[in-house]
Amino acid sequence: MPFFNKDASGTVRVLRWLTLVAFLLPALLFAAAAWKDRSTILENAEDDGVRIAALFREQAGNLFSGHEVILDMILDRVAGRDWETIPSPSDDILRELEVMDLRLDDESAIVVVDAAGKLRATTVHVQPNEPQPTADQYCFLALRKNEVESCISQPHTDPGSGRYLFTLSRRLEKDGAFNGIAQVAISADYIVDLWASAAPNSSDIVTMFKADGTILAQSRLQSETAPRLPDVGKTLIGKVGQNESGIIRGPLSIGGVDWITVFTKVPRNPVYISLSLDKNAILSTWHANLTVYGLVAASATAGILMALGIALRRAQRERDAVNLWRAEVHERESAQELLRQSQKMESLGNLTGGIAHDFNNLLTVIIGNISMVKSVALDGDAQRYLRNALKAGETAISLTQGLLAFARKQALQPKSVDLLGLVQGMQSSLVRTIGPDVRLTISAEPNLWPALVDTNQIELIILNLAINANDAMPRGGALSITAANGESGPDSPHDLAPGQYVVLTVADTGTGMDEATLARATEPFFSTKQAGKGTGLGLSIMQGVVTQSGGATRLRSRLGHGTQIEVWLPRAHTPPVESELDAVHSEQRDSGAILVCDDNSAVLEFICDALQGKGYQVLPVTNGQMALSVLKANRAIRLLVVDFTMPEMSGAAVAREVRASRPRFPILLITGNADPDSIQADLPDVPMLRKPFDREQLTARVADLLETV
Repeated sequence: MPFFNKDASGTVRVLRWLTLVAFLLPALLFAAAAWKDRSTILENAEDDGVRIAALFREQAGNLFSGHEVILDMILDRVAGRDWETIPSPSDDILRELEVMDLRLDDESAIVVVDAAGKLRATTVHVQPNEPQPTADQYCFLALRKNEVESCISQPHTDPGSGRYLFTLSRRLEKDGAFNGIAQVAISADYIVDLWASAAPNSSDIVTMFKADGTILAQSRLQSETAPRLPDVGKTLIGKVGQNESGIIRGPLSIGGVDWITVFTKVPRNPVYISLSLDKNAILSTWHANLTVYGLVAASATAGILMALGIALRRAQRERDAVNLWRAEVHERESAQELLRQSQKMESLGNLTGGIAHDFNNLLTVIIGNISMVKSVALDGDAQRYLRNALKAGETAISLTQGLLAFARKQALQPKSVDLLGLVQGMQSSLVRTIGPDVRLTISAEPNLWPALVDTNQIELIILNLAINANDAMPRGGALSITAANGESGPDSPHDLAPGQYVVLTVADTGTGMDEATLARATEPFFSTKQAGKGTGLGLSIMQGVVTQSGGATRLRSRLGHGTQIEVWLPRAHTPPVESELDAVHSEQRDSGAILVCDDNSAVLEFICDALQGKGYQVLPVTNGQMALSVLKANRAIRLLVVDFTMPEMSGAAVAREVRASRPRFPILLITGNADPDSIQADLPDVPMLRKPFDREQLTARVADLLETV
């Protein structure tokens, strides 16, 4: 019987039409929904790929920038100098650069060669029977011909470590002529390990390739040893053209897998990053959704034929499916934001904005101790001199790490600490941090208890609080750091355990915070500073370290009335190290002693070692008041060696006090000041020795002064 029988009643015809619609409409809806879902999944995958590729580009740019900093430091060290005048490969600059390089990519392979290709310096540690590392020949020739400013080598497997590497090289010059190259290795394995964990699917491929198509690094499966797409670099270069970023849709090889490839250029480098998304893996979600849509279509057909209730339940299922899809999208975006924040913290941990250190003091220690090593045999004393030089290098490194330590979680090493002495020892660093427009005061109540803290972590907390206070006082102001004894009670922080504490209070006269800002001040990544001026981690890390130490923190602030931060630290029930003044007074006071005064412990130790090596009896002190006290108590001291720049009481003030009571007493003033003439004009009758100096210069001046006594 024909489907549309004219003899059928109107109801039958309507039912037949409804039957046809019941089959056609769900099929049409199914096809439309499947196509829409497919388009949406592909668009979201491309958007995610663009964001992830941007993160990879930023990470690669930071990696190249960090290694460029290392090369810049090497160029500054050796530029314009003969190789015979450049320090040996054991120079502390290599130790600094090796530490920086290891933090960038867990690989340190710095090589410096001269114009003849001879190795002059390296951080590569080889066994006696192993060959010395060499510079990349391609880059050596290109830089010698001055064809490029910097050169990226072909990737290769390092025979010593077995890691996959490529190198970044720069040209060294002397008087405009080629003088060698400086080369630093970059670990491709380190890069791809990071990328592999961030790629959306395990089958996705992340590639770093040069402008000539050479693959520098490519993620691959654990079982693979060679690039999965060996010709992808040349293929992409042919399709990239003059574009610095874009999306390429289609296979990257003839008859190959269908990919969605997002590419972007690394700033200031002839290097591209591409993220090849496996289209089949992306559409696997869509294939799974087809089953769901089929069930929805079947339900829709049954709903049209059977009842509105079934249609209503189908609509409810559709709404639940949409909500689930939105929840998955939100979860993915949250994970991506967490990844960005993690990379931000890592970048801030590895790359600093500058190096803050006292060049003159460190150079004095390094040059002085090395000069002593040259004049003695390699016995116990020589080993101690070498340790002193190394300690100075480590001090320089620690000064660059002051704002980096927050990027790592470290095990605390609490010990009994004189909190006032610790803060006073940081005074010179704090003064440099806050600048001349902020007045710093440090005080403590009498009989202050020792605190049980990790010295490095509490120094970092104080430095971060000083930086925050300085930022809150753009026009200057006052910063006070006080220490007092305290006990838990109604006036203590609410989350403080019962017991006795040492309370460190840091207060400034800055802009302050309103109640909303104060409530969020210790939240991770919350910051009121301009973009690029802060990470929002300082106060949250302070709270974490103090809580881990068994203490608590409390913030008080009013908008326009400054900020006060209390750090409650547990009391130590063992005494700290004996004070230096008592130790000085317990020294023997034999006739002919030399009193040495310097606030830098490394410089002080070097001077004492140099003088004791010449047979002099030496009494060391670390501040001007202590020096005056020892001179007053010991009239047999023959000579005072005093540093010019010291906190609280300068060397000039000490010299005036001594000359007021003992006009003919010999004094030697040591200084690294940039304008020594003004110091000499202020103290014309006080001999002066400029930093840096070695042992021979020091002992010669001391001998000359003692001959006049």
